[in-house]
Amino acid sequence: MSRFYDVRGHLACEFGDLERIRQIVDAYAGRGEEFGLSERVAQLYCSGWLYQQAEINWVAHAFFGASVKRGGVDLVRDQLENIAGLVTDVEGAFFVDDDEGGQSECWKVTGGRLKVFEREGPSDVNALNGQSDVGPSAGRAGSLDGVEPVRSREELAAFLRSAADDLARNPGAWENASLESFLGAWAAWLDDMPGWYGNQGKDVPDRPDYQLIADMVMAARIYE
Repeated sequence: MSRFYDVRGHLACEFGDLERIRQIVDAYAGRGEEFGLSERVAQLYCSGWLYQQAEINWVAHAFFGASVKRGGVDLVRDQLENIAGLVTDVEGAFFVDDDEGGQSECWKVTGGRLKVFEREGPSDVNALNGQSDVGPSAGRAGSLDGVEPVRSREELAAFLRSAADDLARNPGAWENASLESFLGAWAAWLDDMPGWYGNQGKDVPDRPDYQLIADMVMAARIYE
């Protein structure tokens, strides 16, 4: 009996880059043999990609989701490595889970390459969005899993202690693990904050609160 893997995630890019991504993906339809797949199965797996049909504000998205064999995992990973290297400023995140309980992974597309992290187990859609959408409530990993809303000074202090513990335990999950890169990423996200809120259809907060400070910390953790 074949073993299957649940692969799902999305890429964020400029709308004009979607056609380039589609071309890279479609080029794999005839390369199944490289991944131990028939041409028919390779074509089927390539059809698991969906692309935003119309330009909406500043960011466009391409999505993938399918239950695939091991060769399909390798095919999608190779697609993403090529996309990361050939499409400027593309960002994204994908989850890979073994249906038989093997090691789960998170793939992050950033900085022109694909980064692979091990995960403890399957995550929900909100966690997936958090990994790729580097705005408020961005990917909380490790000891930050399940953090409650931050509404008070005491809760913010507890949150910051959890963040410090997460950095110590899971430095690989922090794109900006040094103080210099973290503060630089925080400043860059603040510069981009109006665009992020506009893309979400929200107004930029007039006054910062404890939750916004926590969200900024989480954003700076992985923002580039």
